[in-house]
Amino acid sequence: MDRGEVVIIASFFMSLLLLAFGKGEVTLDLDRQYLMQFFESAAANSSAHNLSASPCQWPGVSCSPAQGRQLRVVALNLTSSGLHGTIAPGTLGRLDALLYLNLFNNSLQGSVPPDLWQLPSISYLNLSCNALSGTLTIPYLNSSSLQVIDLSRNSFSGVISPSLGLFTGLQALNLSNNRFENFIPPELFSCIHLRAIDLSSNRLTGAIPAGLERLTRIKTINLANNSINGQIPVAIFRFPFLSALDLSSNRFTGSIPQPNPLRRLRAFDVSGNQLSGSLPPRLFTLQLLESVSVRQNKLTGQLPPPSNSSRLMILDVESNGLNGPVPQGWWTLPSLAILRLSNNLFSGNLTPVLGTTISELDLRNNLFEGDIASALRSWPRGLTFLELSSNKLTGNFPHPLTNFSSLLHLGVAANSISIASFPTISQLPKLCYLNLSRTHLLSVIPTEIGALRSLMQLDLSHNFVYGIIPLSIANMTQLLYLDLSFNNLTGSIPSGLGSLTSLKYLNLSYNNLSGRIPSSITPDLIGASAFLGNPQLCGALLHQNCPPQLPVQTVTTKHGRSISSRERILIIVGAVVGFLMVGCCLVTIFACWRRVKRNKTPPYKQERYVSSSGPFSSEIDPTLWAAGIKDPSSIPVVMFEKPLMSFSFADLLQATSTFNKENQIADGAYGAVFTGTLPGGLRIAIKILVEVAPATEQVLIPKLEALGRLKHSNLVPLLGYCLIGIEKLLLYASMENGDLHHCLHDLPEGVQNTEDWSSDTWENIEGEETRDVLSWRIRHKIAVGTARALAFLHHGCSPHIVHQDVTASNILLDAEYEPHLADTGLADLLTAKNENPPIQSFSGYTPPEYLHTKEPSTKGDVYSFGVLLLEIVTGKRPTGDYLEEGNYSGNLVSWVRALLKEKKGIKALDPKLLNRGPVVQILETLRIGYLCTADAPGKRPTMQQVVGLLKDLQPNQSTSSKSS
Repeated sequence: MDRGEVVIIASFFMSLLLLAFGKGEVTLDLDRQYLMQFFESAAANSSAHNLSASPCQWPGVSCSPAQGRQLRVVALNLTSSGLHGTIAPGTLGRLDALLYLNLFNNSLQGSVPPDLWQLPSISYLNLSCNALSGTLTIPYLNSSSLQVIDLSRNSFSGVISPSLGLFTGLQALNLSNNRFENFIPPELFSCIHLRAIDLSSNRLTGAIPAGLERLTRIKTINLANNSINGQIPVAIFRFPFLSALDLSSNRFTGSIPQPNPLRRLRAFDVSGNQLSGSLPPRLFTLQLLESVSVRQNKLTGQLPPPSNSSRLMILDVESNGLNGPVPQGWWTLPSLAILRLSNNLFSGNLTPVLGTTISELDLRNNLFEGDIASALRSWPRGLTFLELSSNKLTGNFPHPLTNFSSLLHLGVAANSISIASFPTISQLPKLCYLNLSRTHLLSVIPTEIGALRSLMQLDLSHNFVYGIIPLSIANMTQLLYLDLSFNNLTGSIPSGLGSLTSLKYLNLSYNNLSGRIPSSITPDLIGASAFLGNPQLCGALLHQNCPPQLPVQTVTTKHGRSISSRERILIIVGAVVGFLMVGCCLVTIFACWRRVKRNKTPPYKQERYVSSSGPFSSEIDPTLWAAGIKDPSSIPVVMFEKPLMSFSFADLLQATSTFNKENQIADGAYGAVFTGTLPGGLRIAIKILVEVAPATEQVLIPKLEALGRLKHSNLVPLLGYCLIGIEKLLLYASMENGDLHHCLHDLPEGVQNTEDWSSDTWENIEGEETRDVLSWRIRHKIAVGTARALAFLHHGCSPHIVHQDVTASNILLDAEYEPHLADTGLADLLTAKNENPPIQSFSGYTPPEYLHTKEPSTKGDVYSFGVLLLEIVTGKRPTGDYLEEGNYSGNLVSWVRALLKEKKGIKALDPKLLNRGPVVQILETLRIGYLCTADAPGKRPTMQQVVGLLKDLQPNQSTSSKSS
């Protein structure tokens, strides 16, 4: 080959290379275009990308030669990048060289575009921890190269797509924490290369389908927190590589199969089911086993010995029916750290020998016997949790507790032991929980107890504790629960107890305490029952005045005679009585004059309208009251909106079936409410005010007319009124979907308990719009609308109006679930006979300052709205014995504020919202409620500020609302 031929051939290959690279640049430009379109749809921060540079230099973008030597975008890693828009079709789905896509921990919304599933080369897809929703639509696949799919912690709904079974190379599938429902599709088991599958925290039902045995390479299976039923398939216990199995919180029945072989199993959890039978002994022969939990089932029989479980660290068999003695091997297992045997029927002597690795030992509510002193003296120093309550232990409690300096939790209540002196406080510096109730404790409470700064719960009830309550108890700033009832305590209650802002439960009943109950103790959290059985106690909380503490003094008159303090009191009392008698005479004369004047010029003769059956009362049948009204057709109904429509009380009788109980929809703080339809099809709600309105129509009617002129899209409009003697009937517009309290807390017929979220079927009610009220979109709409109504009252009216009764029962919902605030203006209307703010009848909504002053304020409304906001986000009532953790006396505000301070706010969210809406926005709403419920009124925002904060969380929805 001559030199010229070599040059020609070299030129040819050079041309090919230039052509290839030129085509690569064009393709990379297309990748840039698709990425820019995605960033625009995802509302990304464009300043983070130098658009003039190659996309390969952008953060999170990786390129590599593809299709020979063409440079292409092959990986996109945008975890925690603040994306909050959507994944638009024709963007990421056009990056046909993409191998890796990770959008973890953003706020992306909308659905997954179908073209994303058709990327020919992608092997890793992670869209977890976003706000994606809708159903999974997987079209015909060009490739089945996907090996990892993670869509967890979103709001996907519908059934799990059977098309996922077409990804035959799939090795890991995570769909947990969504709203998938119905059955597990058997097509998933076509992915025979699966090594990990996680479908936990969904709404899956039915039994595990056939075909599971094909997953011979599976290592981890997690189906927890669903409603899966039937028996546990035997095939699961034959997988050779299975290392972790979690079937907890489902509805599995039957027995636990014998593992065969499961030689690599490390974690086994079937808690919270309905399993019966005995524990399979072969389970505890697995050498790699580290954790076993079978709590809350119906297991019986004895606990098998730990044959080869030398690595086992956790054994939890709590709340079953297991019985008999505990095999000795469990007490001394070399690696065991947590042993939970509570709420069973275990018996036998408490062993004095305990393994040195055990840190948590829970034996409460069993039948254990033995001497407690001999056991505790030899148990290891590393114990942090020790619970022996409700057994048959005997002997004297050891003193001091020299071995337990690390102890956080100590409970020995309800045994036959004797505690001669209080445990040495200096030995328990980290203690958070101490329960010595029913232990024959005969001791004073030492002053040193104030050194337990970490103590959160102290129970010394039903003992022989004597002496005074030490003042140092006010130093226990973390104390949540204090029970000293049924003892022999004397002296007064320390005023410092009221300064413990964390205290949510207090019981000092049945002692010999005396004196005044400190005014600093909040009656909103601590009721009068906390002080029963102390006859010498007095104070406002018991509605019992304390005797005056007057010193014995004498005063010398000008004649030289001494006047004792008792004589002075008699003189003062005589003068006061004289003034009162004169005042009563003047009042009587004035009342007689007013009565004569009123009888001369009445607006109309009310005496003829008085019911012959007596005044309206919630204690009697309202039908009897209504039927006793004389001449109902002559009693006019005044309508503001439609003055030409002529209605009478007879029309109201017909609309409500003579105020039949079946037509009563509420019995609120201001009176009973009935619903009905007036002639012409006008749906109304009728509120009956009883004996609390101003005395005369001259005062009442102008106020009613002013309320009739009060218009806002989020207020329930007052349509008119009807006056019948002392009863005043107010006519309001009726709302189709009732009140918010009903929608949040009352269940439609046939729906199961909302606390059992694993079995909730709210969304399965055909044709019912009620299912939407639980969605984040609807709850946010209700919060914004209510805030707008209050902002209008506070800032749009002159003078401003304080509602004083912002509760879930007063938020009425129309056909579109738009909120309307009811009872506006009634607090001001009725203050003539009702001195206390009406909100005090709903203690959970009461601002703390209302306990010391009767002067309502706009900041009091802000607090009540904050409680309402917490109620909307948590799904819990403001008060009640419903909290699952902590001791807050059922107070929602304190519970939520404590969780937020501990950065555990997600624990407060309604389980229905965790899988339905953007968790970040919902947590922000919880924090707005935190701001509104600040103890100091000055630290609360205004309602105008609250409206702005709520609108910012979901601008697309909020901006569509009418402005206030």
